[in-house]
Amino acid sequence: MSSIYTGVVVFLLLFAALLQAVDEEFSGTWRFSLLVALCYASLVVLKTSYALVVPIHFLILCIAWFSVQRSVNWHVCFRIIYIPVCAVLLAMPWFLLHGDKFYGLLQFGNVNAIKGVLSVGEATLPRWAPFSMEPLFYGHQVVMLQYTMLALFLAFSAVYFSKDLLMSKYKRIVSISISLLGSISFLLMMQFFSPKMMGYDPTLRYVFSFLVPSACFCLLLLFRSQQLIKGVSIYQLLMRGFACLLLLSFVPSLVARVEQFYLVGNTMGVPGFKSARYINFCEWQQSDLLASKVFDLQGMIPLDESVLAWTLLGHFLDYRRHQIVDVDPAGLTNPWLGFPFNSNTSEKCEFIRSEVGGYIIWQYGGSGIRSAASLEEMAGHDFPRRRAFASRTLIFTQFLQELRADSNRTELLYDDGVICLMRFR
Repeated sequence: MSSIYTGVVVFLLLFAALLQAVDEEFSGTWRFSLLVALCYASLVVLKTSYALVVPIHFLILCIAWFSVQRSVNWHVCFRIIYIPVCAVLLAMPWFLLHGDKFYGLLQFGNVNAIKGVLSVGEATLPRWAPFSMEPLFYGHQVVMLQYTMLALFLAFSAVYFSKDLLMSKYKRIVSISISLLGSISFLLMMQFFSPKMMGYDPTLRYVFSFLVPSACFCLLLLFRSQQLIKGVSIYQLLMRGFACLLLLSFVPSLVARVEQFYLVGNTMGVPGFKSARYINFCEWQQSDLLASKVFDLQGMIPLDESVLAWTLLGHFLDYRRHQIVDVDPAGLTNPWLGFPFNSNTSEKCEFIRSEVGGYIIWQYGGSGIRSAASLEEMAGHDFPRRRAFASRTLIFTQFLQELRADSNRTELLYDDGVICLMRFR
């Protein structure tokens, strides 16, 4: 399961824990604070981009708390303060091992800090169009307007919950924090961070993990509102109608994803999934013959050896047999990587041997492999991270090509024109 879908599950657990604490009016044991802290720590450890969302939610929770409370309840205050303290302690082992990676968040989007980026001059970034009706690359005809409306629904929900006097003060605090997390984080990610990432369309993948759970819980809270006791207001009818229309707008995308799953066995949401080219690619990538080939290739590597793998066929590798370091274009853009992109071949070889090991699996052919021409074209893209993505991939694959051709540095153990296995001499 990807870190995005796992993130959805953890956010759902976080919101459920908060609402459970509401039912107990924060009078239970410390298990509430511990569970929320565990969710926070899990999100930060799971994906570094969530390290931006977690403090936003906690800050919103605190602001909502002090805006709704009329008097200070020190018993509950200590429980809330206990959350970040406990979260840091739970994540401390990970911080000690990988804390240097958070330096990358400070360098996020700084192209000058990403060595190996081809110089293309100053680029004029396209402006975010929140109400665009242009179909997005991912999602089967979903448009940006739908996500913007979803964020607006969450913002209006926060206003509604703040005015719902029949709701307990604790439930109002939690409901407001869930609503504002989705709307505020969506605005920050799309307006300020997406220009430094891959663009507005791919950034939605990072927004999805918290926007959808927030919307789900707000829908449940809205339809279970106790204001029904006093009758249904016009504002409540509008909110529910708005929510239903939003849900219906995503039905075609859902139907297309189900159809894609039965057709090609995945739900990646890419356009043209019905094309013969994409169907052939999926069949090739999941074929038993290819699985057998990868199994035999990995069998040529002695047990307990470390392996660097650049391949689209990682799902066929046996990760119990070897310590495998997966490398992909997105990973090459991490500021904390440390690979000497601007150094000579000898220094690059030394880095691989010292940090990874003596064996390299490299898939350089077959379906789904970007050509050098397409990477060179992407290196001139408007978005800085896409430039880094393409230029570093070019540098790294050219390095692997040099190793494959240099018999003095490596021994070619296997090569079928699509994938090869090399060993350093």
